[in-house]
Amino acid sequence: MASRSPASRRNAQNALKLKEQVRKRASAATSPVEMEKLEPIHRRAAGLDIGSAENYAAVPPETMPPGESPVRVFGVVREQQDTWVEWLRTCQVSTAAREATGIYWLTLYDKLEAAGIEGCLVDPHGVKAVPGRKSDWMDCQWLQKLPACGLLPRAFRPDAPLRRLRTLTRPRAEWVCAAASQQQHREKARVCLNLQLGLVVSDLVGETGRAIIRAILAGERDPQVLVEPRNARGTQASLQEMKQARRGPYREEHLFVLQQSVDGWDFLQKQTQACDAKIELGQFYRRMKARKGGPKAVTATARKLACIIYHLIKYQEEFVALDMGKYAANAQAHRLRYLTREAKKLGFELVEAQEAA
Repeated sequence: MASRSPASRRNAQNALKLKEQVRKRASAATSPVEMEKLEPIHRRAAGLDIGSAENYAAVPPETMPPGESPVRVFGVVREQQDTWVEWLRTCQVSTAAREATGIYWLTLYDKLEAAGIEGCLVDPHGVKAVPGRKSDWMDCQWLQKLPACGLLPRAFRPDAPLRRLRTLTRPRAEWVCAAASQQQHREKARVCLNLQLGLVVSDLVGETGRAIIRAILAGERDPQVLVEPRNARGTQASLQEMKQARRGPYREEHLFVLQQSVDGWDFLQKQTQACDAKIELGQFYRRMKARKGGPKAVTATARKLACIIYHLIKYQEEFVALDMGKYAANAQAHRLRYLTREAKKLGFELVEAQEAA
């Protein structure tokens, strides 16, 4: 008998696998698992489907009087949400499950926690696989039944301090990315103006680079004047080379784009600094930046944050937020002691300034 080719053998194996899959599906179809026979783990669990215009809630049928539907529809304004929470409390609901999608559930989640009802976020992919037609009315019932039986895993939701930090760091990250985009626009406009500052200035967003750009935007064209903001630590060229790098065709449209990008970058820097002022590590970063510069301040802040996380994990302790007023007072006192020592070394005495009458 002639041996079959490898392709024929693979086709035969695939056919056998297909038959086995059909057989397993057929056997599973003849003995379905009825949801009603599953023993619930949480007997006072509710399911919530939260939207932008309407909210659906399903409670266990045994909590409702005979003949009444366990599903209710509520609005999204504050009074309607309060009515919804009160109805859940009347039904003696202890936990409420909702999909971890969108942001419409955030305010309601806080209301449930304040009312003593445990919030349960579940993975939305598990609900998408349920049979039947998808609708808000059906979704809230599945969200009531599946978590009550322990069939949907919970999604992670951090505690309140971490949520506050995340709320502040997310827009900050967007400002930083947007500032980088504005910096790219500025560099493109600079190259179009043939201002070869990158050849003579080490940091284009540093003190020297920004001062030169602002002088050009203010109307200055004299190379001798434009080299006055030169900082020896931030330059890598002679005065003659810097003068040559500042001669370019100052076309109006490129100057306009340059001005727009500089204004946008300045605005985004202010937004980032405002976020830093609200973040606890922001003050530490600003102190390090004043002493060692931006790059080293980022490294020092990252190290401090890593040390805090390591300590919390190692000793299984909860994070305790610092009193920012006390932290600022300690930093001020430390700086005052440092200035007093430096003044004494130079033969001076540090005296507090008297307010004018």
